[in-house]
Amino acid sequence: MTDMNTIRLTNLQVLAKKYASQRALADALDFTPGYINQLLTQKRSIGEKIARKIEGQLSLPPFCLDQKDSKPLTIESNAEFIGGFDEWDHTTPLGDDEVELPFFKEVELSAGTGKFHVEENHGAKLRFSKALLKSKGIAYSAAACVRVSGDSMEPIIPSGTTVGIDTANTRIVDGNMYAIDHGGHLRIKRLYRLPGGIIRINSRNPDYPDEFYDESEGTMRVIGRLFWYSVLL
Repeated sequence: MTDMNTIRLTNLQVLAKKYASQRALADALDFTPGYINQLLTQKRSIGEKIARKIEGQLSLPPFCLDQKDSKPLTIESNAEFIGGFDEWDHTTPLGDDEVELPFFKEVELSAGTGKFHVEENHGAKLRFSKALLKSKGIAYSAAACVRVSGDSMEPIIPSGTTVGIDTANTRIVDGNMYAIDHGGHLRIKRLYRLPGGIIRINSRNPDYPDEFYDESEGTMRVIGRLFWYSVLL
């Protein structure tokens, strides 16, 4: 009869082949490379606690390391490689399927005008695929990009994130993120409709309490729904 440590070792060896190196596996498991090497070379046994930790760290089914005749262990991928980057600048001609959206750098609106007016970033543009925008039901003539400041939407939208706004989509759907003109300031928030004409304004950062706005006040306007955001880490 094969002992449990041998079964777990065999399964760990299968998992190890799915990584570029023992160091990569160690990083995924939050172990040191030396510790992984000791497990794979049988200098250390794979006990109950270690087996369950490996399964948990790699999001594997519970007790799958203990199965002798199970299907080959697989790790579900949550990403797909779709290619590298192409270099371009403002002099590079647009492709047939590309459109340039205006890129704004400020996060304030002209007080009292009630219009979406922020300072354009010296003519800077961001390029998007026409087909991609069309697939999301977004007219590129109604889309613009804005850089966000502040930490109220962290960790989802850190300060410095660039967001895309669909200014043709102003209908509030609970839980979606919107750009709003609130008393002359451009704010990025999650919105919820409550009974009695009340709008709940929510920040993702729990340090910021919810705000409640009465539509009858007339000091807030939905500019558009966020359809995209990007940030460099």
